[in-house]
Amino acid sequence: MQDEGQDLAVRQEKLIQEARRWLEQRKLELKNKEAEYLELGLECNKIDREIQLLETWMNEVAIPEKCDIAMLSQSDEYGERDLPERDEVVKAELRGDHLRREVVKILEEVYPEVIYYREILKRLEDKGFQVGGKDPGLNLVAHLAREPRAVRAEKRGMYRLGVEDDRGMGECVNGRVSED
Repeated sequence: MQDEGQDLAVRQEKLIQEARRWLEQRKLELKNKEAEYLELGLECNKIDREIQLLETWMNEVAIPEKCDIAMLSQSDEYGERDLPERDEVVKAELRGDHLRREVVKILEEVYPEVIYYREILKRLEDKGFQVGGKDPGLNLVAHLAREPRAVRAEKRGMYRLGVEDDRGMGECVNGRVSED
């Protein structure tokens, strides 16, 4: 009987050791995966910044379709083209993901403060962008509603950057920012 008890204790100790080895192995795998995840996140951020930089450059350099091409093709008496002044060129119209990305940049600039949606529109215009539609403000608000990083504040028309906690849970409750 005593041998059975010792045998049981030995098997239990082996099981515990095996569980510890497995646990350490899984912890090491998790640490490696977290490092890979962090590296991929940094790489994704770098690529996103490159894309945004190129899109911004293209919006500034490329001649929008709405610009009068006939005006650009006319030459003066010296054979040089008269290019339109910067104010004469139609501003780049933001849509979809690019619009949401630019809005998030603005929200990051003012974080942790809140900002009125009309001020967001003004800042977009200052950057050389415009939001399309009959009512650009309503169009912007519709895009903000679909952007998880943009959180509506307590006051109507006010927005701020939504910050996630360490569990990946946002601070937004029922569409409003919790005031902790």
